[in-house]
Amino acid sequence: INSHKGDYGRLGIVAGSYGMSGCAYLCAMAALRMGAGLVYNVVPPEIVDILSVKSLEAIVKTFPTVENTLNFLKEMDGIAVGPGMGTGEKERTLTREILSLDRKILVDADGLTNLKGQQEILKGRSPYQTVLTPHYGEFCRIASVTMDELKKDPQGLGEAFAREYQVVLLLKGHRTIVTTGSETYINTTGNPGMATAGSGDVLTGMVGALLCRTDPFTAAKMGACIHGLAGDVAKERWGEESLLARDLIDSISQVIKHL
Repeated sequence: INSHKGDYGRLGIVAGSYGMSGCAYLCAMAALRMGAGLVYNVVPPEIVDILSVKSLEAIVKTFPTVENTLNFLKEMDGIAVGPGMGTGEKERTLTREILSLDRKILVDADGLTNLKGQQEILKGRSPYQTVLTPHYGEFCRIASVTMDELKKDPQGLGEAFAREYQVVLLLKGHRTIVTTGSETYINTTGNPGMATAGSGDVLTGMVGALLCRTDPFTAAKMGACIHGLAGDVAKERWGEESLLARDLIDSISQVIKHL
């Protein structure tokens, strides 16, 4: 087939801060392993040099203003925002402004924290073009529910939130729930060894890559399933106790070849 890298999606990843450059790196590498054609790490100036040295395949960008950042991101097929970006007022503004773009957008980690108190912007976006990927603690904060309430009925509360805000919710846990409120997928792949630093950043990159090539609900379902399968492959090689987030990235290609 006559194709080029642009055919496989352009993903903009807004992530990372001083001391948290690994978040952006793991996201980008996972997206590339998941088949994204072009991946851009949009990072603050203080970590540009770090990622420029570390990243061979991902393209590193930084911009002086929010306006410059938005002008660049509006050319992307998909956007992932949040991992390690920080939670100050500047980052809250940037998160809000990114969500004003008419693009498929995934919000994770610090992006979810930045979203708290300004969730209403989600209702102004095109329905179900936004993917939120919280763990239980993050969901409690953005949905204003207690942990006890969530543990009693994670699926019901997740579905209600997805319906209210018209988002695809990927609620991470032992049995990750992916829902639009009307359709729900329960993931059964994965293992406890995946409860390690950076695992969520890998998932963000994987779903982000898929977001560039398919609809958000399908991207979230496929990403959750393949992420778990990569964890199961990594477990067989390294064991649960020693499993690292980078091991998940190294296992993605084996899963895709098998599928």
